[in-house]
Amino acid sequence: MSRDWDAWAARVERALDVAHRSDTDFQALFAPDAVFIDPTQTKSTDELPQVSKQTQALFPDWTQEVTSIRGEDDWAVFEWVGRGTFTPRGAAAGRSMQMEGVTLVDVDQQGRVTRWRDYFDMKGVEEQLRGGSAPASSS
Repeated sequence: MSRDWDAWAARVERALDVAHRSDTDFQALFAPDAVFIDPTQTKSTDELPQVSKQTQALFPDWTQEVTSIRGEDDWAVFEWVGRGTFTPRGAAAGRSMQMEGVTLVDVDQQGRVTRWRDYFDMKGVEEQLRGGSAPASSS
C-alpha cells in the first residue's frame, strides 16, 4: 500500500478550517476508539465536536496549513502553521495569532487516525498574548 499523504493533509486542512466546516468534520478523520492528545488537553475522540466548538469560540476564523508531511503506510508526521483571531469571550475585538507545531499520527488501513499527538510552541502563543508578534513562518 502506498498512501497519498498530500491528499490526506488536504483533508486535515479542510477539517480544521473552523469557519467552513461542521463540528464533526474533524472527528470524521478518526477511527472508533482513537486517541487524541495535545499539550493543552487530552480528550476522547467522542469529545472532539466539543473541542471544535471551543476552538471556534476562541478562534472564529482558525485555519491550519500543513507545510510538510512525511510518512509510511500506517503513520505520518506533519508540520503545520495555524492562524486565527484570538477572541476571548466577551471581547469586542480579537488579536491575530499564529501557532506552529508538529503532529504525529498513526492510521488504520482506511487512513483513519488511530492516534493523534500534537506538539506546538506554547511559548510563542504566550508571547503573542502578551503583545509580542507572531513568529515568522517558515513556509
